[in-house]
Amino acid sequence: MRKKFSIFFTLIIVAVFFAGCARSTSDLPTYENYDETDSQQISEEAPDVDVPEIQPPEVPELPSLAVENVTIDEVINAALNPDEWVIIDVRTESEFNGERTASSVRAFGTGRIKGAVHVEWLWLTDDDGRRLPEPELREIFSFIGDRNVIVYCQSGNRATYPLTILRDLGFHAWIYGGSWIDWSYVASTASDLPGDIVLELTELWTDNGGVILA
Repeated sequence: MRKKFSIFFTLIIVAVFFAGCARSTSDLPTYENYDETDSQQISEEAPDVDVPEIQPPEVPELPSLAVENVTIDEVINAALNPDEWVIIDVRTESEFNGERTASSVRAFGTGRIKGAVHVEWLWLTDDDGRRLPEPELREIFSFIGDRNVIVYCQSGNRATYPLTILRDLGFHAWIYGGSWIDWSYVASTASDLPGDIVLELTELWTDNGGVILA
């Protein structure tokens, strides 16, 4: 008797389970009763939104600090961006002023890079030829601020001493290895690029006719 009652009770549970499944699945949408207006309504309520493409900011590349020399293109860029760069001319005062001297005539012309600041390399030493104390050097170069620095002279030799000092003081500094000889040569060929740009960025220019005077 108990066995029959147990079987009967099990059958009732199974019947209730399948009846619930049939009821729940009958409520699901099928292909036959799918209403396309529902999809249209959803698409109308959710209009397409144009997501703007995010462009990464352009970051100007600086020369590696492991490299000392910069090219004339980088000097041009520095001259055109005085808020970020400062160019220092370490030649003598007469050279900086565009006068013909024994040193300056050994180039393709006289003059200076427009906007360059004059700090003669000998100003960085005392009467005995020793480097000035750091506080005095920082005072001399206080005009630099947080800008990057390019130093140049006539042929690149004299500028190496100020470059070493600037780097020792913690400035981001480079040397224009070709210096005024290279710059004056390009300026003397101003009939095409980049000579015309260089000539526009030159002050007190006097052309030697495209030759180095002896």
